[in-house]
Amino acid sequence: MSTPPTTEPRIRRRALMRGAAWASPVVAVATAAPAYAKSGAQPRYDLSTSWSSMYSYTWDNYGNCCATQLRYSNMVNNENTAAYGFSVFNRRMVIDGTETTDLSPTVDATATNVTTILYYPLGMVNTSARNYGVTIDSRDAPYWRLTDLRTVTLSDGRRYSAFTFSWRGTATQKTVTATRGQRVPSWATTSLRVHFSPSNRYCPGNSVTWWVAHTGTFTTTNGWSATVTANPQRQVMTPGNW
Repeated sequence: MSTPPTTEPRIRRRALMRGAAWASPVVAVATAAPAYAKSGAQPRYDLSTSWSSMYSYTWDNYGNCCATQLRYSNMVNNENTAAYGFSVFNRRMVIDGTETTDLSPTVDATATNVTTILYYPLGMVNTSARNYGVTIDSRDAPYWRLTDLRTVTLSDGRRYSAFTFSWRGTATQKTVTATRGQRVPSWATTSLRVHFSPSNRYCPGNSVTWWVAHTGTFTTTNGWSATVTANPQRQVMTPGNW
C-alpha cells in the first residue's frame, strides 16, 4: 500500500480565462484489448464515481443573506449504482460488436492522474482564507491534494472558481464487480470530502449552479486502456445537510 505524499504541490493561481463550451458528460474513451483480439471477445472496464454538494445560508440582523456552509463529497449518493469514492469496474464483454451477458474478468488496474475538479460561482468561496478556504476532511484526506485554483468562464457565460483535487492513493487495485442495480464497490483511499469556507458576502439563495469534472487514465493487465476527459457536468444544488 502506498504512503501519503510528504510534499505539498504548489497551488497555481491563474488569471481569468475563458473555458471551452463544455456540455457533454464525462466520457471514458478506451482502446480495444489486444489480448482478446483472436477470439473476438473484448473485455471492457469503466470508471465509476459519485458526487454531491450542499450549502446553507442565513439572514443577518440587517436583512442580508449570508452563505454559512459549503461542502462537497464523493461519498454521497448521486447515482443509485455509482461507487462512493471511485473505482474501475468490470463491464460486459463484447463479441463482434455485440454485448454479451458475461462480465469482463477481474484484473489489476492502474489509475494515474486522477483528479476531481469543482466549479463554484466566483465569490462563493472565501479563497483569501487559510488554505484558499479548503479543508479536506474525509478519511482518505492524506491521499488528496488541492493542486490548482483558477477562475474560468464556462459555457453558461458565468465565472467560476475551479478547484482541482488530485488523488495520490493506491494506484494499482483490483477491478470490481457489481450486480446490476447495486452500488459498485469503491477502491481504497479514494473518498473525498471537502469543506469550503464560504464568503459571508455571498448570497446563494434557493439554488446554486455548480459544475463537476473528473479526469484520469487507467490501464489493466489484460490490455485495456482508457482516458477520462475533463468535461464539466452542470449541477444544481439546493440548501440541505448530510
